[in-house]
Amino acid sequence: TSSQQSRRTRPQLHKMDPMQITPAMSHEVPLATAEAAIDYTGGAAAQEVQATVVPDMPTVSATAQPSVAPPSGPLVDLLAAMAKGDIDGMRTIIAGDMSVLGMTNPRGTPLIVGCEDGLLEPSKLLIDAGADVEKAATVDLVTPLFVACEKGHLDCASALLAHGVDVNKANMYGETPLFISARYNMTECAKVLLAHGAEVGTADKQASWTALFCSAHEGNVSLTKLLLALGADAEARDVNGVTPLFWAEAQGHAEVAALLKDPPKVELEMLRNQMEAAKVGAAPRSAQQPGEFFN
Repeated sequence: TSSQQSRRTRPQLHKMDPMQITPAMSHEVPLATAEAAIDYTGGAAAQEVQATVVPDMPTVSATAQPSVAPPSGPLVDLLAAMAKGDIDGMRTIIAGDMSVLGMTNPRGTPLIVGCEDGLLEPSKLLIDAGADVEKAATVDLVTPLFVACEKGHLDCASALLAHGVDVNKANMYGETPLFISARYNMTECAKVLLAHGAEVGTADKQASWTALFCSAHEGNVSLTKLLLALGADAEARDVNGVTPLFWAEAQGHAEVAALLKDPPKVELEMLRNQMEAAKVGAAPRSAQQPGEFFN
């Protein structure tokens, strides 16, 4: 059980904030990561962040100094335009410096930021302008598809999948976008991933959990049915030597437990046929060429 708890409470470094660092996490988050996690794009947010002290670590101060000018440059300007939904402004900035598409701040590339914040039109513009949809600019190898699925931004995830992004690309922990969707109960994102060929049997590196373990633990009935219909192994065992059924029962999810004990064959067959039909209509379109968004 302890290994599972550790897996589920592991800090997400790509979105870590200094104020979220606790003594229990201090040995896992280096000072450089804490400092880099401050998302400052020239607004007032940084002025609201107070200094925080982590035991046995130097003080991390994020208090803005009035005499210090806010950062500037194409990346800051692009992120500001994205936040305002200023599509024309984005076009101008990108046209002036195409390299801005690959620049990063502590949260990642502009596309990662856009997908994490659910900014559909700005994200689509970045994709059409030639942004690397596979680029992971964070320490845990998180890509735009990961953050879109984690936050439940189905439209952003769909835009990435339509562009041919690798649906099964894993992060440094062996977690796939499907795993993340199941872990955070983002059922609709999981469905679109499955329609694009997401593999149901991939297990993470730390706990040997598949997406079915996540859906069982979270009590997600509809996703559990779908995963079983697509061949997820209900008898798979994690590092603790237990199956998804154990976690469903441990969390008091009686309906999911019943599904795992006796899957409804007719209903699962119907779901399987529906997903196979969905895959036909979800074939990735050919990727656009960089610069096509200018036309």
